[in-house]
Amino acid sequence: MLMPPNQYDFITNPQKLPKKGLLPGIGNSKKQRILMVGVGGILLVIILITVFSFIFGGSGGNTDDLVKAAKQQSELIRISDIALTKARGSDALNLAITTKMTLMAEQQPFLKMIKNQGYSLNAKELAASKNAETDKILTAADQNNQFDVVFLKTLQSGIANYQKTLKKALNTTSNKKARQSISEAYSQAKILFPPATDQL
Repeated sequence: MLMPPNQYDFITNPQKLPKKGLLPGIGNSKKQRILMVGVGGILLVIILITVFSFIFGGSGGNTDDLVKAAKQQSELIRISDIALTKARGSDALNLAITTKMTLMAEQQPFLKMIKNQGYSLNAKELAASKNAETDKILTAADQNNQFDVVFLKTLQSGIANYQKTLKKALNTTSNKKARQSISEAYSQAKILFPPATDQL
């Protein structure tokens, strides 16, 4: 004889509800778990690629060296501008013109490489590279009728330091296009002021 269902059966004999998956619409079958693991793995790989691209992407080089080179370019251009109004001889004047035109042409590619690495170098930061001590030295030289001699020595010293920065940047750059730009800049710097020994 069948017993009538007890109205309290839902309390004394609760029915087991099916387990729900971690995500809506996804159960706990083996196939579904494998699918979830696969999707999670793909997402992880995408995140890692994005992070590594941000850190090592762009020109594939050392951002600090590229920033330093761009600032050196600005300072050498500024010093050359001073000589354009104060130089007396053709040697100083010609070097000032050549240096300014060469570095102005090189600076935009460098700023682009720096931007590709996630760093924006603005005009204010470039202007901050101004060396006030250099101005004092050149002003004193002008007053003593020694401007050309002091200017040539100062500019050549600056170009030599610029060459060292380019060499270091080249050694830490893996991107082919960036290496070509840096190498070309280094070659031009050697024409402006040939180093004692070829560093490449």
